Amino acid sequence: AGLQDQIPITITNEGLLIEIIDKEKQAFFDVSSAKVKPIMRKVLEIIVKEIKDKPNQLTIGGHTDARPYHDDSFYSNWELSALRAINVVHFLQDQVGIPGDRLAACGYGP
Repeated sequence: AGLQDQIPITITNEGLLIEIIDKEKQAFFDVSSAKVKPIMRKVLEIIVKEIKDKPNQLTIGGHTDARPYHDDSFYSNWELSALRAINVVHFLQDQVGIPGDRLAACGYGP
């Protein structure tokens, strides 16, 4: 409830594009964090119910905000975005049961 504007679904030439858009009041990741928050897990579980048994490949793209980022954990926003995508892939594989050979992760940075 209240998340419809954060999850637009579009058919593209490459396939079905499901976007999960982070907003300040309903953030799916904390700032500068790659840990999947509980609200993101719930959203993923709802989406996966519809696509889990389909044979299609799934590419998970991670993004960050545009704030410059650098600390001991990540070199850049690009690496943070990649780790966010990887953590979602791990969740889909380990918690939801989507086979790893159907999943790919890609970081896009800010």
